[in-house]
Amino acid sequence: MVEVAAEPAAEAIVEPVAEPVAEPAEVVAVDTPVDVGTTATADEGPDALTQAVDNACGQAVDNLGDPMPQPELAPEPEPQPEPEPEPQPLAPPFSQVALEALGPVRRLAWTPGRDCPAELLALAAQLDQPTAAAPLVNDLALLEMVRIARERRHALRVDEAVWLWLAPARDMRERVHLLETRMPEGPASPLLTALVTLPLRTYQGEGALYAACAGRSVLADDAGLGRTVQAVAALRLLAAQFGAERALVLAPAERLAHWAEQWQALTGLSALQAGSVTDITAAAQAEASPQAPLLLLAEAALAVQADTLAALQAFAPDSVVVDESDDANLSPWLDTDFAAALATLDGPFALSVARTPVEVRPRALRAMLEWVDASCLGAIGRLEALAEAPVAERLEALGPWLLRRTKTLVLRQLPETVEAICPVELDAAERPLHDARLAQIVRAVQRWQRSRYLSDADQRRLLSTLHALRLGCNAGKIGTTIEGLETLLAEPDMRVVVFSQWVDSLEALSAALTERGIAHLALPVDVGGEARRALVSAFQQDPQQRVLLCCDDSPGGQLGLRHAATAILHLDRPWNPALLAQRFSRVHRADRVRQVPVCHLVASDTLEERLVRAQDDEASREHFVGLIDGAQAEAFLGGARLERFMTALSVLVGVPA
Repeated sequence: MVEVAAEPAAEAIVEPVAEPVAEPAEVVAVDTPVDVGTTATADEGPDALTQAVDNACGQAVDNLGDPMPQPELAPEPEPQPEPEPEPQPLAPPFSQVALEALGPVRRLAWTPGRDCPAELLALAAQLDQPTAAAPLVNDLALLEMVRIARERRHALRVDEAVWLWLAPARDMRERVHLLETRMPEGPASPLLTALVTLPLRTYQGEGALYAACAGRSVLADDAGLGRTVQAVAALRLLAAQFGAERALVLAPAERLAHWAEQWQALTGLSALQAGSVTDITAAAQAEASPQAPLLLLAEAALAVQADTLAALQAFAPDSVVVDESDDANLSPWLDTDFAAALATLDGPFALSVARTPVEVRPRALRAMLEWVDASCLGAIGRLEALAEAPVAERLEALGPWLLRRTKTLVLRQLPETVEAICPVELDAAERPLHDARLAQIVRAVQRWQRSRYLSDADQRRLLSTLHALRLGCNAGKIGTTIEGLETLLAEPDMRVVVFSQWVDSLEALSAALTERGIAHLALPVDVGGEARRALVSAFQQDPQQRVLLCCDDSPGGQLGLRHAATAILHLDRPWNPALLAQRFSRVHRADRVRQVPVCHLVASDTLEERLVRAQDDEASREHFVGLIDGAQAEAFLGGARLERFMTALSVLVGVPA
């Protein structure tokens, strides 16, 4: 506190007071106001003034402890309100089942309506879950939904396309039920066996029943199991049990006569081989009946002649059978125009007869399945889903549309065959030539393995060397063949078919047989039709003509030797196992009752002997499936085909990959 004089002189009062007042004022010169209470003046006396100054100083000192005022911050923006969700459309007042297309697959699409009963929602979840009772599509769940919707008075709309899609699957189940009821004995049922004049083996009856139950299917059994017989029995069964009285068979031109003969022999009925539109029109105008003639037509006419297709549409066949050539490269299923024209013949029953293994022909198999599963009940979907699966798994999954049985599977139902390997030694002149050619092939394979490249010129040289090597193996077989023939022909009613890939080998054998005075016939590669049938008939019926020489390049098809006691002699070994099976099937028919002697002449210690061992080995056999052989071996190879060919050759010559 500052002292002041007792006298209230103005000078004395102001001076002492000015310092203390000014100093605190300096300290509190901030914006904080100083409240000194009542203003003191000189008139009030020195004590009052002194007290006022003391109060002001004390308040200023107290204010020093107060926090510094903070600058004012800009106000934060107010949060924006969340946008309101867009209003969702109300579910329709009805539930709906529609047909949805997903590429080649069809499925039932479900849309629930307002106030849909819980029972319907539960059943809708089962629509795409086939059951044992409904193995293709669960139409039973849909029928139950219709019933519940009616009971609950809930509107349920089912598109007409849905019922049309479900109908084939339901018809299939109904046919199975009817045939099981009417034919409880199965393949042995009198109702089935009475439809054909010759006895059916059990598996053949099963094939006919399968085709009738499936309605639209592929028959892909091994050669020699009687596929034509099964197809004929199926057509008769469909006509007798399901009213399919008009039938059409589309086949290669060279197989039409065989079909006519088989139809006549198995049914006692006639067949009409249509040679013109007029023939088809006449068949269309004739009254349909179970005894109506079978209409036969060359499949080549279907895609190229519009008037032929129009006449067939007017004929409106209930059943259509598509047969194919023994040569897979000539299959009609490789022709998109044929498939498109065939799709317009939309009868309820269809059968594709596959003449070569379908598992190695993905393009043809897909075309067949697209035709028989025209309703898209799942065949193509399963085929695509299992594209990388093992063959057995794929074939099993396609069971509703495809029947594929091997001879091994039905071996006990087939007549016994007696197969033998007859070794033949190369003569002194052929041995060094064989070994030199084999060494050239080994070098070519090793060079290819290192570079994975083989020029066309080198390929031609390799094929030429290989051809010469294989043909050379036959040179020493003529004498052994004649000895074998004389042994077989000692049985009075025995006939022998000699197969070879090479015309030169058969000509050499023919000359030797003539020299020995052994009568024989040769089936030239350029003979077909009536001339071919005359040769086969002479071989089968003429007691003097008991040897037939047949080249693999001769016209395909069976030789019709059902009633002959025929042996088979293989002069050489084809690379492709399918070609070996085809030879056998041309002679060995499923309804024969006698043992079939089969002799393989094999040159010892040669590439041919290695081929026989490789084909007999399960792991190695797959390398040779589908390989070119015979005359086709002269063609250029490339890409995957060249890779497969060289891989097979590596296996044969023993060069590890």
